[in-house]
Amino acid sequence: GYNLPEKNLARATQAVMEEIYDFHEKKIDADELARAKINIKSDAIYEKETVEGLARKYGYFETILRRYSFDENYYQRIDSVSRDEVHAMAEKYFRPEKLNIGLTHPQDSKKKISPEDLIAWSAPKKAPRRAAPKKSAPTEAHYLKLKNGLRLILKENPHVPVVTIRSAHLGGLRAETPKNNGIHALLSQLWGKSTENLSGEAMAREIEMIAGSIQAYNGRNVTGMKADFLSEKLREGTELFLEAFLRPRFDKSELERERHNILEAIRREEDQLASLAFKYFQQTLYPTHPYGMSMLGSTGNIRRFSKNDLRRAFEENLDPQNMVLSVVGDFDRENMLELLRPALEKLRPRRRSHKAPPVDPGPTKIHVIEKTKDKFQAHLVLGFRGLSYRDKDRYALDVLNNILAGQGGRLFLELRDKLSLAYSVTSINQEGIEPGYFGVYIATEPRKVPTAVEGILAELKKVTAEAVSTEEMERAQQYMVGAYEIDLQRNSTAATQLALNELYGMNRKEWIELPKKILKVTREDVLRVARKILRLDRYILSMVKP
Repeated sequence: GYNLPEKNLARATQAVMEEIYDFHEKKIDADELARAKINIKSDAIYEKETVEGLARKYGYFETILRRYSFDENYYQRIDSVSRDEVHAMAEKYFRPEKLNIGLTHPQDSKKKISPEDLIAWSAPKKAPRRAAPKKSAPTEAHYLKLKNGLRLILKENPHVPVVTIRSAHLGGLRAETPKNNGIHALLSQLWGKSTENLSGEAMAREIEMIAGSIQAYNGRNVTGMKADFLSEKLREGTELFLEAFLRPRFDKSELERERHNILEAIRREEDQLASLAFKYFQQTLYPTHPYGMSMLGSTGNIRRFSKNDLRRAFEENLDPQNMVLSVVGDFDRENMLELLRPALEKLRPRRRSHKAPPVDPGPTKIHVIEKTKDKFQAHLVLGFRGLSYRDKDRYALDVLNNILAGQGGRLFLELRDKLSLAYSVTSINQEGIEPGYFGVYIATEPRKVPTAVEGILAELKKVTAEAVSTEEMERAQQYMVGAYEIDLQRNSTAATQLALNELYGMNRKEWIELPKKILKVTREDVLRVARKILRLDRYILSMVKP
């Protein structure tokens, strides 16, 4: 399957079919087959990280195949598959008479596409031969500080043969200004995609060979890189991560492609009314703080950014004194340290300090922002100034959010099920290094907007007037703790929690103690925090409607 602009449909379909029918012309090479086998086996290994993954797998095998232990011999058979067998299957099934095609395209398209067009584009053509590719149980977390100030966290978990690496750097949207807004969004799409020693294609092949993934990421407070791979590829995976992390190329053609993709995303944002409602809400709540800017950046900035701008942003993010790197998984701690330390200690601290942006004051009155769009639905965000990561009241606010949000929450049951006021409704609690926000989002019919606003305010007034019920409280707490502990079984979650807690200056045991802190929240705590945050005489209402 593939998604693409309509104008590229014919050419893309022809290219896809050429690749498929090329299996008739020649056998796959040994490297391709090895990568495919590793990827199939890696999926099974990653499933073992959580009880949820195991339950899903065993349930599927027992329901469909009537044998929950199906995979006992399956992966041995995968290992024994030969190039000749793959070629025989391709010749048997990749045939024009066995082809089915489904197409979804814009209803208002000026171009008429007929079944005959699809058949013609999919007809087998003798494809040119491709050149062969070039070879190319929870344990204690240990904290180390390297000579250059970089903080390193190593946590061994031998239960699943997977390794996760996460780097985290104070940055992201919070480190931007109106002049460079969007630089981290563009950086995260290019950082590590190709390197000084590996082209983008070569990098993709190497990642396949470790049966994992390596990619940069960007958020409101943090920029970084993440990697996941099988522990049997420990040295190769770690060295490939360091190659991507420390020596990105910022290829010109890749820059132009990602620039185009972000510009398209900014353009599409104008058609996503929920996103627009949040955008106007955040701009009003944060008139000067970076949290009020777009994560994608501005069209003008994205068009203007150069390779030098990206290189400068990359170097600023690579300040070891502003960085935490965590590794969780199946490895020996001393061995991992030997792989990481030599390369990481070469990083030099930057002279420029990282200053926190000034905090905007919260609303002192009711602000209403109303925008119109030629659409059928109305989208509303009603919100308040929230809390920071280090605020002790955030656990009670999280519980309140869970009581209000979701299909079992008060907002859904009252406003959607009982009053039929909403297509979709939920509450959102967004924390930050500086205070975040707490809000309610609703999508409704335009004629129901006044009633929907009244309904939201009525529900918020209830939770500030009297304590929530014991049953609601216990259900919310048990759900939150259960979901967190299931998620924490993944190395990726543990690595992320360890890195961010250290970067934000929080208690190093926070990732372990979080369930206890949630369960300690009382009904009185929720009522007190609701009255502190949900000030019904000083909120922001952002509306986008016809």
